[in-house]
Amino acid sequence: MKKIITPILLLLLSTAAFSQKKATSAKAELQILENYLNMKNSLLVSDKLNTAKGADSISKMVATLKTKKSRSFIVHTALDSIGIYSGQIAAISDINKQRKLFSNLSTAVWHLAENVSNPNEVLYLQVCPMTKESWVSKETVIKNPYYPKNMLDCGAVKGQTK
Repeated sequence: MKKIITPILLLLLSTAAFSQKKATSAKAELQILENYLNMKNSLLVSDKLNTAKGADSISKMVATLKTKKSRSFIVHTALDSIGIYSGQIAAISDINKQRKLFSNLSTAVWHLAENVSNPNEVLYLQVCPMTKESWVSKETVIKNPYYPKNMLDCGAVKGQTK
């Protein structure tokens, strides 16, 4: 009887541990999205310090996530790119250079947003037609983080999650 119970118990424990790790990863991925949105808001007010802090926070979160075979290739690739671009933004104190890198970060974040499930929130892909730069937003209202002084409302919604 012990021979049967032990493998079953081990299976149950490993399944619970896997589920907990998966939930922790999903929570971290959602936190990355939230920090990205805070960075976007910092760019709207040209706050280079909070933009760098937000990028540093994202970079550290990505570094702590362990590569899991259960993650899709798209999510894995997006997280790699997010780690690279957020690290670069964190190291720069020039707001215009932060904005240029934010474009690359936004593309990677959009790929993550499309592939991470959050049933309580819809995110929108927005694009400035003049510059072809994109960003992710919680709202459909356009607030362009690339040119907030001159073209704050320049853009259009081009996609949404779900």
